[in-house]
Amino acid sequence: MPSAPSKARWAVMSTVRKDDNWVVASREVVNLCMGDARLDLRAATLTSHETTIVIQGIMCSAKVIVPDTLRVECDGTAIMGEFRQKNAGAAPTADPSAPLVRVVGGVLMGECIVYRTGAAVGEGSLAVDGIKGWKARRRSGRLS
Repeated sequence: MPSAPSKARWAVMSTVRKDDNWVVASREVVNLCMGDARLDLRAATLTSHETTIVIQGIMCSAKVIVPDTLRVECDGTAIMGEFRQKNAGAAPTADPSAPLVRVVGGVLMGECIVYRTGAAVGEGSLAVDGIKGWKARRRSGRLS
């Protein structure tokens, strides 16, 4: 499958949310100014073996949720904030031949946290909209 071109998303005092079946470009750029972003890759379709997500923000909060079947590299800069990876119940390492998700960028007075988890959408602490259990599964379309 050919790589999708770069995709840019903006949130100025608002929210960017991608958490259902969505196509991830080989390079996703998210620009935030006093906004929030939540990119959930657990049900997403990657168009490239290597995907780069660039988070740039001022007074922002960005969460990138990656399934534990993918490899992750998290390398960013935070000034008066936080830019890090957190393994939320994920297996220690993914298969070396698995697709790579690279999260880079910088935040000023904000945070970017990359969660690597084995939990399915609607389960665990990273459920859709913070809703857990059957309500989250119903919202994600896995429960009629």
